[in-house]
Amino acid sequence: MTLRYFRQLAGSRLLRPVFVILIVVGVVQVLVSQWLITNQVQGLVDTAGNALEESARHVSGSFGDTREEVKARLQTMREQTTQELSAELTRQQEAQQQRMAENVRKAVMSEAQGLANVLAAVAAPMIWDRDIPRLTDLVELADARDSVLFAVYYDQYGKRMTRYVDRTDDRVRALMDKGRGVVPRTRSLMRPAGIRTS
Repeated sequence: MTLRYFRQLAGSRLLRPVFVILIVVGVVQVLVSQWLITNQVQGLVDTAGNALEESARHVSGSFGDTREEVKARLQTMREQTTQELSAELTRQQEAQQQRMAENVRKAVMSEAQGLANVLAAVAAPMIWDRDIPRLTDLVELADARDSVLFAVYYDQYGKRMTRYVDRTDDRVRALMDKGRGVVPRTRSLMRPAGIRTS
């Protein structure tokens, strides 16, 4: 009965236009809904894409700034480290040079003092005998040492007995050019032998 009833309704000339209109309206509604959904989805996709691109640009810019900042800090640290190491090496080198110079000076002074002691010990009889030639030989022997600028013998009265000076030595000539002479008035190290070290 129900099927026959629906057939009668569908076959009715009055209801057929209504069914057609309802079907057309339904199709139009489906099409409009599909179009709206498609546009909304596309809008969401575009919005999400733009947001992702903006976020990517922001992150890239942040990474770039961070990279430049890190690079600048590393450069500053490297320059500071280089300067500190250079200053420390310079200080150590200067300290080492001072220690070496002091050691050399002590060694030269010790050698000169030892030589003066030896010359004084062996020259006592010659001074007593006023053997100037042999004393001069000893002075020349001492003067041949690089650590000795010149050597002088004094008698028991404090008067100079030997006058030998190597005037070819640049250091001696420098003293002579300054007008100071080559033999100071004061005894250099000890009696009876005085030695001036370089």
